[in-house]
Amino acid sequence: GSMILARPLRGRKGRKVDARPTGPSAVLAEAQVDLEHLEPIVRLRHVTSGTDQIGWYLDAQRSVARDQRSRTSTLVSAHEPSGAAGDWCLERGSADGQFRLRLVSEGFSQPSGWYLDVEEDVRSDAQNERHFCDVIVRKKTGTSPIAEWFIEPEEEEYTADGGA
Repeated sequence: GSMILARPLRGRKGRKVDARPTGPSAVLAEAQVDLEHLEPIVRLRHVTSGTDQIGWYLDAQRSVARDQRSRTSTLVSAHEPSGAAGDWCLERGSADGQFRLRLVSEGFSQPSGWYLDVEEDVRSDAQNERHFCDVIVRKKTGTSPIAEWFIEPEEEEYTADGGA
């Protein structure tokens, strides 16, 4: 398949998802980390739109009351580069190209471990005849499903069956 991301997902950090090797080969195995067994840690930076907030980073904070949607959800926001910049773990989803995005940094009263999701309330923009909902991070509770996201090139459109 074509490469979805601008560059390979290696970088600042990653977390192994398979069992750690033991014995004499453990040191060698640590040195030869395979991307197939990593959940990359990334930052999500705003790079294009009709606004002036280019270069701002996606994060969540609960220190501002209006950002606290409920006990288990927080409004997501973009922050200028000199401010907060959330670290997100790309966990493999249920299909190729799909990911669960887990906030692994914490700060501004926002705990780590919550997942990027969308609010259930759908609103309308009457002028543009568009519907939208707020982006949030949600705490995993009970058997509730975790939202999955598809990373796609700008020119493709995602369909429910995973094709374009």
